[in-house]
Amino acid sequence: MLKPRATATRELVSLDGIWNFALGSLDDQIDTTWTQPLSPELQVPVPASYNDIFIDSKIRDHVGWVYYQRSVRVPRGWAGEKYFLRVDAATHHGRVFVNLQLVAEHSGGYTPFEADISHFVAAGAEFCLTIAVSNILTNATIPPGKVETLANGKRKQQYQHDFYNYAGLARSVWLYSVPQVHIQDVTIITNASQTTGIVDYQVTANRLIPENRFHLSLLDEDGQVVARSEGPQGRMQVESAHLWQPGAAYLYQLQVELLRGDDHKELLDTYTLATGIRSVEVSGMQFLINGKPFYFTGFGKHEDTAIRGKGYDPAYMVHDFQLMKWLGANSFRTSHYPYAEEVLEYADRHGIVVIDETAAVGLNLAIVAGIHGTKAPPTFSPNTINEHTQTAHENALRELISRDKNHPCVVLWMIANEPASGETGAVEYFDPLVKLTRELDPSRPICFANMAFNPVNRDLITDMFDVICLNRYFGWYKHTGELDMAEEALYEELSGWQDKFGKPMIITEYGADSLAGLHAVNDVPWSEEYQSRLLEMYHRVHDRLGAVVGEHVWNFADFQTTSQIFRVNGNKKVPDCHIQPCDITYEDLLDWAPVDESFDEIDSEDEEVSETVERLDVDGPLTMHVVTSEDGSSSPGGTSGEWNDWRSFVAAGCLFIMTMFRASGYHASEIAQALYARAYPINTLKHVFTIDVANNDTRTFIKDQIYTARNGLEWPASKSQSFARGTAEYEGLLGTRIGSVVAYLILGAFTRGTRRVSKIGVEVSATGIMSLQFDIEEIKPLPETKRRRSSDDGDGGSGDGGSGEGRPKKRRRYIDPNYDGLAKRTRLAVRLKKAGAAKV
Repeated sequence: MLKPRATATRELVSLDGIWNFALGSLDDQIDTTWTQPLSPELQVPVPASYNDIFIDSKIRDHVGWVYYQRSVRVPRGWAGEKYFLRVDAATHHGRVFVNLQLVAEHSGGYTPFEADISHFVAAGAEFCLTIAVSNILTNATIPPGKVETLANGKRKQQYQHDFYNYAGLARSVWLYSVPQVHIQDVTIITNASQTTGIVDYQVTANRLIPENRFHLSLLDEDGQVVARSEGPQGRMQVESAHLWQPGAAYLYQLQVELLRGDDHKELLDTYTLATGIRSVEVSGMQFLINGKPFYFTGFGKHEDTAIRGKGYDPAYMVHDFQLMKWLGANSFRTSHYPYAEEVLEYADRHGIVVIDETAAVGLNLAIVAGIHGTKAPPTFSPNTINEHTQTAHENALRELISRDKNHPCVVLWMIANEPASGETGAVEYFDPLVKLTRELDPSRPICFANMAFNPVNRDLITDMFDVICLNRYFGWYKHTGELDMAEEALYEELSGWQDKFGKPMIITEYGADSLAGLHAVNDVPWSEEYQSRLLEMYHRVHDRLGAVVGEHVWNFADFQTTSQIFRVNGNKKVPDCHIQPCDITYEDLLDWAPVDESFDEIDSEDEEVSETVERLDVDGPLTMHVVTSEDGSSSPGGTSGEWNDWRSFVAAGCLFIMTMFRASGYHASEIAQALYARAYPINTLKHVFTIDVANNDTRTFIKDQIYTARNGLEWPASKSQSFARGTAEYEGLLGTRIGSVVAYLILGAFTRGTRRVSKIGVEVSATGIMSLQFDIEEIKPLPETKRRRSSDDGDGGSGDGGSGEGRPKKRRRYIDPNYDGLAKRTRLAVRLKKAGAAKV
């Protein structure tokens, strides 16, 4: 499918802008909402995902159809032409109506579709354009999913992939004209033989008329014709060709003309396509571009940006590419769906290598079961991933390759991410898809991303593919905090893949989450230092294995995910995480049926709270808060509804958390802040207590590390201990689940850099009941004299006058809501640039 362009014979009108908007009914069917003019009271921008634009969560989390509507006028000068309406993407299902008439329907949320509307509206006329978009995912869609109805009647979209289901018209909408007889498609395959560039082409028209003729010219970047050809298919050769190289792009322009008349001088249509001459090949354990070994350094990405969701934004796109260049990256993967075509055009122009991926993510029910602690059904079965999924997958591959086949930046097709490649049925599912991909494009290698549940001795399908791509998280999900063990396990596994297959390997995902500003001397997960050390560990292993031809850190930037207790405001990746200040109030919790009461004495079951209040000499009454979901009858182990339960006491300077089960809604740190701030100014908070800790992650660390490993105590042993900031015990406790809640509380409640946890106390009773105490202290700024730089600090300042020479030098700061630090980006930049110099 050709991207619309304005040429001497074609015109193009953008329909981007503000559209009227409405939600559909809460079912799977289109209702009649859109058949009347939509009110302008609710409007949305196009392109953008609609979810984060509005404050109302009912819109953000709506499941079903939504409607976009606006008026459009066909230019009067298009009389006698054909004119098409094109939608670059409608996530995930789109239906287009012109004056109430259905003109197009499409499934697949990341590839374009279009309709000839010449017979529905005359040139010069105005019409009502309505686009209905559904975000519903089923087992007959790519990606797959299912819709569940909760106990309270709310519909919820469930899906097996770990990124938020942004929806709507996230890319542009166009109206364009073409002649009645026009060029319909162009396919280019290039190669390089020593200094000669080879361009094989095939061109089609919408109507085959014998007397019409195709004429093709290839122009260099100076506008000079370097090759010509005639006919619908053929080959052009360019002597001393400028090859498209990673990091050094060179683009030719292929000008296609459709001519008629006895002398073939009458121009019917013309279309120009940018192309780069380059070759791609897999040879043994090497990945070759233009006959030379290429080493992938870069990232997996997502298209997420603030407010716009997955909406295409050229400013963010250019800035992302600048950051990747600064880091030394030469490539990226379009995880986990086809990106906007403008992204590939930019990569073409700037020599960035791309692994192009379909939206086939979530074909692995074992991952979902592992997260929720349930037994996994078979992934491939009539009731799960089945022939309907496979058909949708085939269509996704056809549309991806049809759109992106001519981009020189695309060197590798990735047909799925983390499927159940070791389960029964995987071969039958993937074999026809691999064959289809090779049939559609024999010029590029094929891969899929393997995940850890399917190691080399279990995987059933890798032999079908050209390149082995592995997503591995040793040191994060496995051997957490034990980098020496993680390094050994990683090397052992990668060696197994290399020995068995002898194919090139790309580590397409690896890394660790981190919290900006969380520092630790030891290997403490979530700290900036741990993330850096984990990356360095991986790089040492990669350098030891000849089959490893690439490394893509997961992920380039933070992205949004579905609400889960292990995902705090999305997935935190490189370069840094951004913690937004918490601004929820007690009133925001009212739909969770809260109960509160104040009293001077509490009953005996909360004796520990009472004793602590007496010990700390707390002034004023205790206030108890109980916050539950509307479906309070459910339980953590229940099967119906979602179970939310919060029970805490607040006193002056103190917050006591007794119960903390969160299945959905606000993060625990936000609830804690809102409840304390209702009674006292947040700046007065000095102590956070968690009573009777039941969280397995935290309990295990205290039992195995604090008591047994480091203090040699038998378990349980009634003992109180306290650990100051900077100790290994302190760092470890702050890295646990409950420690992370307190860390987020401080990051969200206070101005960054003004508060910190000064000390963590652990108390364990003789029966094994654990309690934690986090003491919060104010960070005092250094006196001005200590903050001044001395004259011999290497900056050349005299400290005695002049234009600010005595003041401390400002640290260069990148101001962006999504990135807040430089430490690990700088370290990663050094690594990536070294890799680029050594291996590219």
